[in-house]
Amino acid sequence: MKYINEKKRAGWDDLYEDCFEGINKIIEDNLELKHDETLIKAVFPKMIKALEKAIIRMKDLNYDELMKKPWFAKAQNISEFSKNAETVNKKVISINMIDQFLRATY
Repeated sequence: MKYINEKKRAGWDDLYEDCFEGINKIIEDNLELKHDETLIKAVFPKMIKALEKAIIRMKDLNYDELMKKPWFAKAQNISEFSKNAETVNKKVISINMIDQFLRATY
């Protein structure tokens, strides 16, 4: 993977190391139609925080307006959906969306 800016990384770098195994487990469980609510409750707030931190870091990067707008619009949509996620299913969807979005940030 190549970082957008080596000095001001964003995206996956904002995730906590202890989330990676949890994210993978949540995704695997979801494919089997299972949910570990304790794990989801532990990972979900960290994913929200990771997205918020990525947004802050991306604001510091010098992109032209055409590159900025689509990223921030997507980030805002994901953030709004995630903050309103009250059910376990919506939290799993949010975790997956944030994970994929932050991966794509690279």
